[in-house]
Amino acid sequence: MDPVVSWQVWPWHAFSKGSLSMQQPTEFVNHISDYDLERYCLGRVKDEAKLASLEEHLMVCPACLGRAESTQEYVDTIRAALIEIQEE
Repeated sequence: MDPVVSWQVWPWHAFSKGSLSMQQPTEFVNHISDYDLERYCLGRVKDEAKLASLEEHLMVCPACLGRAESTQEYVDTIRAALIEIQEE
């Protein structure tokens, strides 16, 4: 059984040197909330500081980036379905 992981986890950043690649722990971070991730994917984050913070986090957090990609795919699918319905 997999252990339960809280939202506060130990992130890992990959550093590579030639053919040698290793991962180094950095610091504890809080992941992006589902609410903020959805707002980001819908283009509803208007505050520049908040937007920059979200984008910076997505650049260094593979877990949140994966969630963002899934959320964006869902948003795009719903939008496409709405367009199809409107065209009928």
